[in-house]
Amino acid sequence: MIAVDGVFDHRELQMYKDICIEMGIEEDNVRKVENKKVEDLISIFSTKNAQLFAILELLSIALIDENYVIQEKNLIGKLSRTVNIEKDQLLKMQEWGKNRIQLGKDLLDIIRM
Repeated sequence: MIAVDGVFDHRELQMYKDICIEMGIEEDNVRKVENKKVEDLISIFSTKNAQLFAILELLSIALIDENYVIQEKNLIGKLSRTVNIEKDQLLKMQEWGKNRIQLGKDLLDIIRM
């Protein structure tokens, strides 16, 4: 997701690192799957809920730089079709991602006070 638009924003990279930590994934293991199709990678997650959470995390990465471009939308769309996410559900997931990003910014404002 970070590389799909050709722009490497430091916020995307930081969120990627945070997600790896949250999910207990070592970066070396991520690199082992670099040449696989994205649609195949989603099947690593064994349940529909796990797949949805993975897509939510990717959405968060796509949205954090406040520039959700067509390449990112296409990738999320491809993943959504792979796991049969309805359009309405995807729109709700995108809204959740935007809210997550805003809440994170709000939290940083509180911490810096």
